Amino acid sequence: MDSHNAVGRTELVAPPTGPYMSSAEFAQYARLAERTPSVWRGRNIGPPWIKCGRRVLYRRDDVDAWLRARLVSPVEPIRFAD
Repeated sequence: MDSHNAVGRTELVAPPTGPYMSSAEFAQYARLAERTPSVWRGRNIGPPWIKCGRRVLYRRDDVDAWLRARLVSPVEPIRFAD
């Protein structure tokens, strides 16, 4: 599934609606290259996944928690007195 249009801009894709998502849906949801989840699984990184035979599923709650844990909040710059 290609999420790029003719001029190379990424189109917004609706998030999966069910409790589980495929590897491709996870990649789209997190705006990753489609192969990235597979590479991450090989390195044992990324959100938890479920292996059902040859199929891999991600629980949406796990993905959302994993993404929230990576939230970076900007810090106020240090201001020195003159």
